[in-house]
Amino acid sequence: MRSLISAILLFSLLACVTQSPVELLSDLGEPKLVSCHHMLSDFKREVRRQQVQDAQVVTTDAIPFLAFDRFSQSVLLDVKTQKDKEQWLTYTARLAKEQRHAEFRNLVANHSFTRLFTAKAKHTFDLNQLDSCADSLTQAAKNSSLRASKKDEFWDHIRSSAPPIPSDYEPWLRILGVYPVAARFAHSSILKEQVRIKAGFDTAYARETDHSPASDRPPGEEKVITYQLLDDNDNRLNHATIQQWFAEAQTTSSLNWPQLSQQQIQRLTHYYAPDIRIDTLSDDDRPGTVGYFTTPQPEVATNRPAVYLGHSYTRFHQQILLQLHYSLWFPRRTPRRPVDPYAGPFDAILLRLTLNQQGEPIVLDSIHHCGCYHMVFNLNDALTFVETQPGTEVPIRRSVLLSETLPKDTQHLSVTLSHSEHMIKHADWQYQQTNPDAEHLSAPDPVHLAPLAYHQLRSLPVPDSLIQTGSHKSLFDEKGWLLASERLEKSYLWPFGIPSPGMMRQWGHHATAFIGMRHFDDARMFESLLSYRHGNPTAFQTGLR
Repeated sequence: MRSLISAILLFSLLACVTQSPVELLSDLGEPKLVSCHHMLSDFKREVRRQQVQDAQVVTTDAIPFLAFDRFSQSVLLDVKTQKDKEQWLTYTARLAKEQRHAEFRNLVANHSFTRLFTAKAKHTFDLNQLDSCADSLTQAAKNSSLRASKKDEFWDHIRSSAPPIPSDYEPWLRILGVYPVAARFAHSSILKEQVRIKAGFDTAYARETDHSPASDRPPGEEKVITYQLLDDNDNRLNHATIQQWFAEAQTTSSLNWPQLSQQQIQRLTHYYAPDIRIDTLSDDDRPGTVGYFTTPQPEVATNRPAVYLGHSYTRFHQQILLQLHYSLWFPRRTPRRPVDPYAGPFDAILLRLTLNQQGEPIVLDSIHHCGCYHMVFNLNDALTFVETQPGTEVPIRRSVLLSETLPKDTQHLSVTLSHSEHMIKHADWQYQQTNPDAEHLSAPDPVHLAPLAYHQLRSLPVPDSLIQTGSHKSLFDEKGWLLASERLEKSYLWPFGIPSPGMMRQWGHHATAFIGMRHFDDARMFESLLSYRHGNPTAFQTGLR
């Protein structure tokens, strides 16, 4: 019934809109906007024809110069002032541009297609021209000179035309698998697995700080390798500068949205990058660069250590918060027994650091790129975990607070991963020793991780010897799946509604719960897991304590 009512309301709203968004914008006296719209629509049609669609965000032919994710869909309902609209358009236009660039590179070069009534027309898209058209449409949408009635009509159409973000749960699988029964039996198994994982935290620290040479260790015992993001010599940040950035961003946003520049976000990502210690038994435990190197199938080159960086935004109790992403890719998850349904080619873990509105870390959470093993670490004592209902699936939750006796500028986040499974087994704040003459046991030199943009995975170069047409290919298919990472666990976990569980997935496609439904990029996910200790967001004004 609810779906029927929604459909009726949507139809009524669409019936009231007599002009398309581009026709409304063309009232500004720029007829070229219509031809720009046609060009972008033609481009998207050719992308679909060649089946090289990027699945990270969603677009629609009605407004092809914008793209949508769960966050932008959530904020759209609150967009009211001119500043709101400009911020929202800037964000969604950037999403569309990143997708457009990836899809353009993945198109077969010098393709031909039927365009309008010219059956034999040949056309090669020009990326600069596509970007120029998208920029013109975005600027026209931001133009405050559009008549008030037309502006309202334009935004009504934007809201009604915004495409739904597809769920990564399939209801028919749950129906076929008798989900209520399956969930009841699975709950105890999930709790047991979480207890097993949490047990590793109790013994991790002693092993993590053991810096003895590998030759002195018992045979078969792993060594701990520390990885750090390659130092950016120009990245000399301090908390005062960061707070100033966020304060300035707040003053220009009526949505309370700290929309920093790409350069500022890049510097923040380097500044807050955690040290990552990995228990290492084999090359399966070494993070590397993903690409098409020697075969048509993607691989992880462990001789090129790398971390893939990105960012997103989340909503948390009347605030919009910036999130920094750190993604590590491994060649495989190593089998721990002769038949291990969870092992197989490729493994990856995503560490996500959420900053408060002063630019200080308050939450660390992580998943494997299958959406599995969601863990949430509270980094701020102004927050507390929410009580959960019995029988519900919640992430593993722990608090990792700064020391109150040390200056926060001297404390740096550190994360330890287990061998084979690449599970977080320890997280804490490490004291950064600034005195080189201090007497302490020196650790081995860290391995430096090359900083790579996560968006590169959407369009990877392919050597000419491996492919006859085209020169780039996404790591993921049009569903956002990495097909080469399929797991045997799909044969018995499908009743929970997640197609092919265990398979690595693209950002925006991570279902994180078998019982219930939760996506890693849900715009308000943290509100069901964390709350302010005193029920007041101003508790953050004092910063980390």
